[in-house]
Amino acid sequence: MLKTPAALVLPYMRVLHTNPLADVPMNTSIKQHHSIAQLAKLWGYSETTVRSWFKDVPCLAIRHPEKMHTRGYKSIRVPQSVADRVYALHTS
Repeated sequence: MLKTPAALVLPYMRVLHTNPLADVPMNTSIKQHHSIAQLAKLWGYSETTVRSWFKDVPCLAIRHPEKMHTRGYKSIRVPQSVADRVYALHTS
């Protein structure tokens, strides 16, 4: 079994990194997410049109359950990569 360079460092030595996240792949929770209103304003379409573009895209809705005196609702947050893909599909 090969040892990685980090495993070869002696316990009393400190390893300094200029960017600790440089080796970590970026996941969707770190990427920018947009609301339907933001995308509609950015693209110059109505919110109804933009919402209809995303109606069949899975895993975008965040459900907020009904509480005693408030109605339940769902908000949609769209990752930048998904927004780019859907925009290209509907404008080309």
